Amino acid sequence: MKEQDLPPIEPLPPHPHPHPPPHPRPRLLVVEDSVFIVMALESVCEALGWEMVGPATNVESGVALAKAGNQDVALLDVTLEGQACWPVAAELKARGIPFAFATGHDLSRTLPAEFAGVPVLQKPFRMADLEQLLPKMLAAELLALPKGDAP
Repeated sequence: MKEQDLPPIEPLPPHPHPHPPPHPRPRLLVVEDSVFIVMALESVCEALGWEMVGPATNVESGVALAKAGNQDVALLDVTLEGQACWPVAAELKARGIPFAFATGHDLSRTLPAEFAGVPVLQKPFRMADLEQLLPKMLAAELLALPKGDAP
């Protein structure tokens, strides 16, 4: 058969969903400077079938990972190498990514008003607390999707 005898190739119809399907495993952005907590979070993520993004160990890398948008939810240590994580939180908030704070400090006087209502895990927190919080944050993320984008 000659090339000119081949029938023309019909283009595929457009995909019914304009956005790619969600990642098969939920992704948790970890912004934490304690190697021990990061190791524990890796274990929890593995056990729950989540993928850990990061960790970011300082504010600059946290903002960069938040901007990359490769996460479904995030857990932020409030103090990273002596700096508050507020720029990371602001980036996540601007992108509509649910997040929670993890801290050993009382945030009642230092938490910026724009983050009132954000969940806080008080350090040392139990991994069971995180296990309960992650699905709630993921559900909030799915509810926040524009109509037609939900899986």
